[in-house]
Amino acid sequence: MKYLTGLPTFGVLMLMFKHVEDYLDSKESISKFQQFVLTLMRLRLNIEFKLIGYLVGVSAQTVSRVFYSVLHVMYVRYEFLVLWPLRNTLHASMPLSFKEAVGERVAVIIDCFEVFMERPSNVHASAQVYSQYKKGSTVKFLIGISPQGPITFISHGFGGRATDKFITETCGLAQKLQYDDIILADRGFTVHELRRAQGAEMHMPAF
Repeated sequence: MKYLTGLPTFGVLMLMFKHVEDYLDSKESISKFQQFVLTLMRLRLNIEFKLIGYLVGVSAQTVSRVFYSVLHVMYVRYEFLVLWPLRNTLHASMPLSFKEAVGERVAVIIDCFEVFMERPSNVHASAQVYSQYKKGSTVKFLIGISPQGPITFISHGFGGRATDKFITETCGLAQKLQYDDIILADRGFTVHELRRAQGAEMHMPAF
């Protein structure tokens, strides 16, 4: 379970499956459960469509179609799991290491990451997604987690050309912050990127 899907138990797998089952395509040549599991395998291990197709007895084209279909369903059905926590909830369960290092005001830890994509045929689009850092075409996201560990914020995708500053200012994170909140980030960010939103501060711990 853990190796193939990243989930801790079969019970958790079934709970997640039940939440999307009614929205999966019943006309495919493989069962809804197989569709769900192969999608998790692809996400967890980045297995090629051809190999997954061999394992479940269908073509790579079928696996590709199923994967993107299920992925969309998962995005819609699981979106409610990404919640911005209440401040009193954060403070009440703040890990001791955070309290000792920066106090209990840490609201979120942020970073940007990039995912490679195919190069668009349109010249303008190709320029927008080209990443100097990755030396290729990418989609870029800003992700935030709470000090307790859960993901609490995910931005929409931006072209790889977009800077961390631009993404941070326009992704909607600032609207989540409250006065006196602390954001932890690496040296790629600056306090000006959040325009000191709601009186929040940005700290950059030394590693």
